[in-house]
Amino acid sequence: MTAMDGAGCNRRWVAIFFSILWLATTVPGNAADRLCVLKSADQGVVLNRGKTRLKNPAAGMAIRFGDTIETRGGAAVVLYPDGATLSLRPNTEAMLAEREASGGGPSGVEREIHLYMGAVHYRRGDDDVTLKLISMTTATTFHGESVEFETDGVFTYVNGMEVLLGGAMAPLDMSGAEDANRDAAEKVEDAYINAVKSVLE
Repeated sequence: MTAMDGAGCNRRWVAIFFSILWLATTVPGNAADRLCVLKSADQGVVLNRGKTRLKNPAAGMAIRFGDTIETRGGAAVVLYPDGATLSLRPNTEAMLAEREASGGGPSGVEREIHLYMGAVHYRRGDDDVTLKLISMTTATTFHGESVEFETDGVFTYVNGMEVLLGGAMAPLDMSGAEDANRDAAEKVEDAYINAVKSVLE
Protein backbone atom coordinates (compact mmCIF):
# COMPACT_ATOMS: atom_id res chain seq x y z
CA MET A 1 0.00 0.00 0.00
CA THR A 2 1.40 3.39 -0.95
CA ALA A 3 1.32 6.46 1.28
CA MET A 4 -1.42 7.88 -0.95
CA ASP A 5 -3.50 4.70 -0.56
CA GLY A 6 -3.07 4.86 3.20
CA ALA A 7 -4.16 8.51 3.26
CA GLY A 8 -7.22 7.67 1.18
CA CYS A 9 -8.12 4.82 3.54
CA ASN A 10 -7.76 7.10 6.57
CA ARG A 11 -9.92 9.77 4.92
CA ARG A 12 -12.62 7.17 4.26
CA TRP A 13 -12.72 6.06 7.90
CA VAL A 14 -12.82 9.68 9.04
CA ALA A 15 -15.78 10.24 6.71
CA ILE A 16 -17.57 7.17 8.08
CA PHE A 17 -16.91 8.30 11.65
CA PHE A 18 -18.38 11.75 11.08
CA SER A 19 -21.37 10.28 9.24
CA ILE A 20 -22.07 7.98 12.19
CA LEU A 21 -21.68 10.94 14.53
CA TRP A 22 -24.06 12.93 12.30
CA LEU A 23 -26.64 10.12 12.45
CA ALA A 24 -26.20 9.71 16.18
CA THR A 25 -27.22 13.34 16.72
CA THR A 26 -30.05 13.07 14.19
CA VAL A 27 -33.51 11.98 15.27
CA PRO A 28 -35.44 10.47 12.35
CA GLY A 29 -39.21 10.51 12.26
CA ASN A 30 -39.14 6.74 12.73
CA ALA A 31 -35.83 4.95 12.26
CA ALA A 32 -37.62 1.62 11.79
CA ASP A 33 -39.59 2.86 8.78
CA ARG A 34 -38.15 2.27 5.36
CA LEU A 35 -36.80 5.29 3.51
CA CYS A 36 -37.06 3.80 0.06
CA VAL A 37 -36.88 0.52 -1.82
CA LEU A 38 -34.24 -0.99 -4.04
CA LYS A 39 -35.68 -0.63 -7.52
CA SER A 40 -32.87 -2.49 -9.29
CA ALA A 41 -29.37 -3.75 -8.55
CA ASP A 42 -26.67 -5.36 -10.65
CA GLN A 43 -24.61 -8.31 -9.52
CA GLY A 44 -21.93 -7.23 -7.07
CA VAL A 45 -24.07 -4.70 -5.20
CA VAL A 46 -23.85 -4.95 -1.40
CA LEU A 47 -26.25 -3.62 1.23
CA ASN A 48 -24.80 -2.94 4.68
CA ARG A 49 -27.18 -2.67 7.64
CA GLY A 50 -25.43 -2.52 10.97
CA LYS A 51 -23.23 -5.63 11.16
CA THR A 52 -25.18 -7.37 8.40
CA ARG A 53 -23.62 -7.39 4.94
CA LEU A 54 -26.02 -8.59 2.26
CA LYS A 55 -24.58 -9.37 -1.17
CA ASN A 56 -26.75 -9.05 -4.28
CA PRO A 57 -29.91 -7.75 -2.55
CA ALA A 58 -33.13 -8.35 -4.45
CA ALA A 59 -35.17 -5.63 -6.13
CA GLY A 60 -37.98 -4.46 -3.85
CA MET A 61 -35.92 -4.75 -0.68
CA ALA A 62 -36.52 -1.97 1.84
CA ILE A 63 -33.72 0.54 2.42
CA ARG A 64 -33.76 1.82 5.99
CA PHE A 65 -32.30 4.76 7.86
CA GLY A 66 -28.49 4.48 7.93
CA ASP A 67 -28.19 1.68 5.35
CA THR A 68 -25.09 1.81 3.18
CA ILE A 69 -25.10 0.66 -0.44
CA GLU A 70 -21.92 -0.38 -2.25
CA THR A 71 -21.85 -0.84 -6.00
CA ARG A 72 -18.42 -2.39 -6.43
CA GLY A 73 -19.49 -4.60 -9.30
CA GLY A 74 -22.38 -2.78 -10.91
CA ALA A 75 -25.01 -0.09 -10.42
CA ALA A 76 -28.19 0.31 -8.39
CA VAL A 77 -31.33 2.45 -8.31
CA VAL A 78 -33.47 3.22 -5.27
CA LEU A 79 -37.01 4.56 -5.34
CA TYR A 80 -38.43 6.87 -2.67
CA PRO A 81 -42.14 6.93 -1.70
CA ASP A 82 -42.61 10.34 -3.35
CA GLY A 83 -41.30 9.04 -6.68
CA ALA A 84 -37.78 10.43 -6.31
CA THR A 85 -35.00 8.17 -7.59
CA LEU A 86 -31.34 7.83 -6.69
CA SER A 87 -29.07 6.10 -9.20
CA LEU A 88 -25.76 4.86 -7.85
CA ARG A 89 -23.03 4.52 -10.47
CA PRO A 90 -20.54 1.63 -10.40
CA ASN A 91 -17.84 1.80 -7.70
CA THR A 92 -19.96 3.97 -5.42
CA GLU A 93 -20.54 3.82 -1.68
CA ALA A 94 -23.32 5.87 -0.11
CA MET A 95 -25.33 5.93 3.10
CA LEU A 96 -28.96 7.10 3.03
CA ALA A 97 -30.79 8.93 5.78
CA GLU A 98 -33.78 11.16 6.35
CA ARG A 99 -34.90 13.35 9.21
CA GLU A 100 -37.57 15.76 10.21
CA ALA A 101 -36.36 19.33 10.02
CA SER A 102 -38.03 22.68 10.44
CA GLY A 103 -36.10 23.91 7.42
CA GLY A 104 -36.86 20.82 5.38
CA GLY A 105 -39.31 22.48 3.00
CA PRO A 106 -43.11 22.27 3.06
CA SER A 107 -42.91 18.49 3.55
CA GLY A 108 -40.83 18.98 6.71
CA VAL A 109 -38.35 16.36 5.52
CA GLU A 110 -34.62 16.66 4.97
CA ARG A 111 -33.27 13.82 2.80
CA GLU A 112 -29.57 13.04 3.18
CA ILE A 113 -27.12 11.33 0.85
CA HIS A 114 -23.79 10.59 2.53
CA LEU A 115 -21.43 9.86 -0.34
CA TYR A 116 -18.12 8.24 0.62
CA MET A 117 -16.93 7.47 -2.90
CA GLY A 118 -18.25 7.44 -6.45
CA ALA A 119 -21.17 9.18 -8.12
CA VAL A 120 -24.95 9.33 -7.80
CA HIS A 121 -27.75 10.95 -9.76
CA TYR A 122 -30.80 12.13 -7.82
CA ARG A 123 -34.12 13.07 -9.45
CA ARG A 124 -36.69 14.85 -7.32
CA GLY A 125 -40.13 13.34 -6.72
CA ASP A 126 -43.50 14.91 -5.96
CA ASP A 127 -42.74 16.03 -2.39
CA ASP A 128 -40.84 19.24 -1.76
CA VAL A 129 -38.08 17.82 0.41
CA THR A 130 -34.73 19.45 1.09
CA LEU A 131 -31.83 17.40 -0.25
CA LYS A 132 -28.63 17.40 1.78
CA LEU A 133 -25.52 16.23 -0.07
CA ILE A 134 -22.73 15.17 2.27
CA SER A 135 -19.20 14.01 1.50
CA MET A 136 -16.10 13.84 3.69
CA THR A 137 -15.12 17.37 2.62
CA THR A 138 -18.41 19.22 2.48
CA ALA A 139 -22.13 19.33 3.15
CA THR A 140 -24.38 21.34 0.89
CA THR A 141 -28.11 21.71 0.33
CA PHE A 142 -29.51 21.32 -3.16
CA HIS A 143 -32.78 22.64 -4.59
CA GLY A 144 -33.66 21.56 -8.09
CA GLU A 145 -35.15 18.83 -10.23
CA SER A 146 -32.06 16.64 -10.53
CA VAL A 147 -28.44 16.61 -9.47
CA GLU A 148 -25.20 14.74 -10.18
CA PHE A 149 -23.17 14.33 -6.99
CA GLU A 150 -19.71 12.77 -7.01
CA THR A 151 -16.55 12.51 -4.96
CA ASP A 152 -13.22 10.72 -5.10
CA GLY A 153 -12.72 11.11 -1.36
CA VAL A 154 -10.76 14.33 -1.84
CA PHE A 155 -12.71 16.51 -4.27
CA THR A 156 -16.50 16.82 -4.39
CA TYR A 157 -18.58 17.93 -7.37
CA VAL A 158 -22.22 18.93 -7.79
CA ASN A 159 -23.36 19.00 -11.41
CA GLY A 160 -19.74 19.09 -12.51
CA MET A 161 -18.80 22.06 -10.32
CA GLU A 162 -16.37 21.57 -7.47
CA VAL A 163 -17.80 22.20 -4.01
CA LEU A 164 -15.41 23.68 -1.48
CA LEU A 165 -15.24 22.96 2.24
CA GLY A 166 -18.42 24.26 3.84
CA GLY A 167 -20.54 23.90 0.72
CA ALA A 168 -19.41 26.92 -1.31
CA MET A 169 -19.07 26.43 -5.05
CA ALA A 170 -15.59 26.83 -6.50
CA PRO A 171 -15.05 29.79 -8.83
CA LEU A 172 -15.04 29.12 -12.55
CA ASP A 173 -11.79 27.79 -13.97
CA MET A 174 -10.01 30.81 -15.44
CA SER A 175 -6.89 28.94 -16.54
CA GLY A 176 -7.88 29.29 -20.19
CA ALA A 177 -8.25 33.03 -19.84
CA GLU A 178 -4.89 33.24 -18.07
CA ASP A 179 -3.24 31.31 -20.90
CA ALA A 180 -4.81 33.64 -23.47
CA ASN A 181 -3.56 36.70 -21.56
CA ARG A 182 -0.09 35.17 -21.27
CA ASP A 183 0.02 34.47 -25.03
CA ALA A 184 -1.09 38.02 -25.79
CA ALA A 185 1.59 39.44 -23.49
CA GLU A 186 4.26 37.30 -25.13
CA LYS A 187 3.21 38.52 -28.59
CA VAL A 188 3.43 42.15 -27.48
CA GLU A 189 6.87 41.50 -25.97
CA ASP A 190 8.08 39.80 -29.18
CA ALA A 191 6.81 42.68 -31.28
CA TYR A 192 8.60 45.17 -29.03
CA ILE A 193 11.89 43.25 -29.23
CA ASN A 194 11.65 43.00 -33.03
CA ALA A 195 10.93 46.73 -33.28
CA VAL A 196 13.99 47.53 -31.13
CA LYS A 197 16.15 45.21 -33.24
CA SER A 198 15.01 46.88 -36.47
CA VAL A 199 15.94 50.33 -35.10
CA LEU A 200 19.37 49.15 -33.95
CA GLU A 201 20.06 47.51 -37.30
